[in-house]
This record gives sequence, C-alpha cells and structure tokens, in this order.
Amino acid sequence: MNPNTATNEQLRDWLANHQPMLPIPNTIDAAAKCLPDGWKDYANGIERLAMHTVHVHIRAAVNRTPDEATDRFRLAVKAIQAMEDAE
Repeated sequence: MNPNTATNEQLRDWLANHQPMLPIPNTIDAAAKCLPDGWKDYANGIERLAMHTVHVHIRAAVNRTPDEATDRFRLAVKAIQAMEDAE
C-alpha cells in the first residue's frame, strides 16, 4: 500500500491489521497512538517526521496537510513500513 495516496479509511484499515487496537477511530488521539513504540513524532511547518529513538537511521516523514489525523495515520504506516524494510 502506498501511504502517500491512501485514503484515511485505507490507512486505518491497514493499521488495524498491523496493530492490536481495533477498531481505530478517526481522531487525532487515535492516530497518535498508532505510531509504534520507540518512535518520536516531530512537526514543523511543512512536514511531520518520526524517528526511531534507538535506531535513529530509521525515519519516516509526510507532508503536513490541514487533516492532522490523516497525516498522523500516514506517518504511522510509513514508520511501520520503515521498520519492516530495515529488518
């Protein structure tokens, strides 16, 4: 799945299949909880960045939009995919 083009619902469905929290409501709080353990979220004016706190070479980033919940879901998907790619 391409998180850059996926809809909010597609992102939440993908995350529900990769994490134990079912179902995942469309809220900023739920989206923030989807970022895997060991990751820290940073935001600036144009993007959200997540870095693994131990393996700092593993990173994920998304462009910020007016829809913060979708941005955070997208970042969580990218973080999980980055961990899978690093294995």
